[in-house]
Amino acid sequence: MNTSRIKLAIIDDAPILSNGLLYTLHGYSNFEVITTTTVTEELLNQMRHQPVDILLVDILRYMRGDNLGKKVKEQFPDVKILVLSMNNHDRYMSNCVLNDPHVTGFLSDNAGTRELIIALEAIAIGSDYYSTDLVCAHEQFLVRKKNNK
Repeated sequence: MNTSRIKLAIIDDAPILSNGLLYTLHGYSNFEVITTTTVTEELLNQMRHQPVDILLVDILRYMRGDNLGKKVKEQFPDVKILVLSMNNHDRYMSNCVLNDPHVTGFLSDNAGTRELIIALEAIAIGSDYYSTDLVCAHEQFLVRKKNNK
């Protein structure tokens, strides 16, 4: 992965969120947003033409059922996937994504710009990144699940 200029793609069903990420990342010269889209096939086609290091995707978009993570990893095994949670209270979704082998990172909606940059830089050098509050939510979910058996 090229850590001098990290190439990003954004897929989200809500353009306002993609635009917010674009605006947030605009002032950081070490990031280059290659593409933003709402459609999986369009994303994959664009990634064939321009390599991407990290894919940013909203959790609801990721969990939609079109196997986005699997498709990306089959065609682009080196691409890292950072899932953004706009609802960190849904423990079920947190549980699914935290256990998904295609996901490299999971960032809470409570994160600020600084944490987003830290997450992207960590993922770019080969580390995983998971927001602390999401990991705590996941642990609480597992404890409750175990106690309800």
